[in-house]
Amino acid sequence: AQSIGQLVLGSRILGQIHLPAHAALVVPRNAVLSDANGSYVFIVQGSVARRLQVQPGMEEGDLVEITGALKAGDRVIVSGNYQLTDGMAVRETP
Repeated sequence: AQSIGQLVLGSRILGQIHLPAHAALVVPRNAVLSDANGSYVFIVQGSVARRLQVQPGMEEGDLVEITGALKAGDRVIVSGNYQLTDGMAVRETP
C-alpha cells in the first residue's frame, strides 16, 4: 500500500532536471543527419551544399545543441537535406 510521501517499488514518477543555462549553437533536430561516419549537417556556402561533421549535444523541444565545425551565422539546410551530397548545387527558397 502507498501512503503520502512514500512510493511503492516500481511506481512511475515524472521529474525534471534543471541545468544552468549556457551559450550554445542550436539547430532544428531535422537538420542533423547521421551515417557510419557520425553526425553531420549541410550548410549553404555560395550556391553549394557543404557537409560539416558535428557532435549533437543536449536537446530541448525540437532543437539540438551542436558542437564541431558549425559556426554562428552558417546557413543550415533543414529541408531536403537527406537528398544532398557535399558540393551539390542548391537554391535557397524564401
